[in-house]
Amino acid sequence: MAQEQFYYPHNGIALKYIDQQIVKRIIKAYERGDQVEKIKADFPDAPINNSLYVNLPYELTNEKCICGHHIYRKVPGRTSYKENVAICPNCWHDEQQKLCECQYCTEIRLNAEKKENSEFLERWKFYCDSFATTKRKITSLDLNDIIDLLILFDNDNLMNYSDNQISFDLVHTSYNNRSELLHVSSFNPELLASIHALIDRHILVPVEDLTATRVRLLKGYDKLSKIPFYLPKWRFNLEDTVDSVSKYIKTCISQRIYNADELNLFWLELYHNELSQYVHDQAKENLNLALTDLEILSISEYLAEAYPLSKAFNLIYFSISSALRFQVQKKPKEKVLKNYLVTKILDMAEQKKDNQHIIKDFNRPANLPINVKSQIIRKYIFKLEADHFTWTKAVAVATAAKS
Repeated sequence: MAQEQFYYPHNGIALKYIDQQIVKRIIKAYERGDQVEKIKADFPDAPINNSLYVNLPYELTNEKCICGHHIYRKVPGRTSYKENVAICPNCWHDEQQKLCECQYCTEIRLNAEKKENSEFLERWKFYCDSFATTKRKITSLDLNDIIDLLILFDNDNLMNYSDNQISFDLVHTSYNNRSELLHVSSFNPELLASIHALIDRHILVPVEDLTATRVRLLKGYDKLSKIPFYLPKWRFNLEDTVDSVSKYIKTCISQRIYNADELNLFWLELYHNELSQYVHDQAKENLNLALTDLEILSISEYLAEAYPLSKAFNLIYFSISSALRFQVQKKPKEKVLKNYLVTKILDMAEQKKDNQHIIKDFNRPANLPINVKSQIIRKYIFKLEADHFTWTKAVAVATAAKS
């Protein structure tokens, strides 16, 4: 059976149902450069509209497709279709498509992708090998390591944790069913800092095995060190405990016993976090004043040695009130107001140090957010949920050591 002279991509093209010799003449006229209006006038009975080129058929050629059948080729277009686009009705090889779905083109793409993936996996293996392989003992971790790990374990909503490995949910499906990459803004800044710190210290190291999806996402990066941390999977480069009951790093860290020096440093960390939030909040709301971290640290270090946190809140509250009166009366510059506030807090603390019983315990405002680090120390180290502390440092450390 002889092959058809023309090939129409779908049956809705009206030119398919008229005399094909007329169609051939229409193609010649278009190829010659006649305007569509002239072609319409020359062939008044032909169903020609302004989308003439789209409706023109592909013509049979002597070229053979990779499948052995003849190729049909379309006359070159005048604007966006300037080349002879070709198609094979047998295997659907289509030169016009960037990603032709015929078997031959599909196999070429798959082979090229396999080669590309193989080359990437070699780079990935070398990258993974570049991380330290000697496991660190859990007992040798310093306090920064411990807090960073606890912060990690306290954010299960953003990661999957199993078999001493962690991975992040890479995508979420939006309302229009399109998958999108997890964005770094989803992470608390303190959690971000902890993850990067653990990676920098090689407590977290990349996992060599990758799924096809992760390979596809990762291989676009020339420098693997620039890959967003949430794309690969990570494992803990830590020795497992000898206790078979607590075989997971998460359990070991959460149940670790801390000595007096460690508990003391944890207390100071918690004290400073709580106090800095309170000072920032009160100074900003009442004085429109932004104290530096160094200025607040100087306050918290002094108060932590002598005052429970609840009484420190009282001193700060009344110092803010005094600074507010000073601001209204003197209208000082910001630097002068800052100096007045810091000096007032420290002076009041010195004056009342030996008569703390007259200072009322203040609760921290309930609407003040507790940061992640503070939550971690409160929950896992001191086993506390209170919003303020009437304890002294010595009592808190002694109580925590017994728990």
